[in-house]
Amino acid sequence: MRREALTGIGQLASLFAVVRGQYADAGAIAEHGPKLSVELANLGDGNETIASWLDYLCQSGPYMGILSAGLPFFLQLAVNHGRIDYTKLPPDSGIKDPLVLEKRVKAEMEFARAKILDEIKEIEARTRALQGEAM
Repeated sequence: MRREALTGIGQLASLFAVVRGQYADAGAIAEHGPKLSVELANLGDGNETIASWLDYLCQSGPYMGILSAGLPFFLQLAVNHGRIDYTKLPPDSGIKDPLVLEKRVKAEMEFARAKILDEIKEIEARTRALQGEAM
């Protein structure tokens, strides 16, 4: 539990470093953070003082969850409005080129329109068939 929480904190710290353009720091956190999380969690298992400090740090878990879920959303909005260059963010951050999102939404809208038109054509065909039977 502590290890996962500490790892999550490290991942957020790495992403914040990237957003600030501190790529070397983000790399250091990404490379060494997971092992540090394991060792800190192990230390907390045998030391009450460290355990209470880590538990306090990890207590922000629900808030970190909200931050972890919300940060990509807000970063994407910043990218969409030209505040951040998406190419400077890690590929696994989930942040996309706004053009990709725009084209996907437009394609989904066209697909939905086409589906509606198909339904209308089907209803019209059934209506004609029923009218033909009635005559």
